Amino acid sequence: MMRYQQALKHRSIWSHGPIIGTIGRIVYLSLWVSLIGLFWLRIAQFIGIKTYTGQQLLVILQQSIAKNSAIYIALFCGLELGAMSHYLSDWLVSTYKRSPFRNLDARKSTLKVASKPKKVPTKSNGKSRVR
Repeated sequence: MMRYQQALKHRSIWSHGPIIGTIGRIVYLSLWVSLIGLFWLRIAQFIGIKTYTGQQLLVILQQSIAKNSAIYIALFCGLELGAMSHYLSDWLVSTYKRSPFRNLDARKSTLKVASKPKKVPTKSNGKSRVR
């Protein structure tokens, strides 16, 4: 399976699109979790531990979604709000970098601020003196 960063161009509709980006990340993560879970399920069956079948796991998942649908909706909304704040910060930073006002901020930061004198130890008496 291809890595997420290699599969999608950064800031494309598929990675940064509202709702579709979040659904894509959930599906991608679910695929990996499912593959790893199935791998461990097969190992447990090989060792002789009684486990659920794939059909039983699907029924459990469907029942969980039906019973806890409000929780899943709230979880999705939280993920989407986090993604939207990321999209907004990406857009703001990109806009700022292209802004003509950026040069004004750079000039302000080059002004030197007077600093306190540094204490430097001397060899004669072992005490510090101010330079």
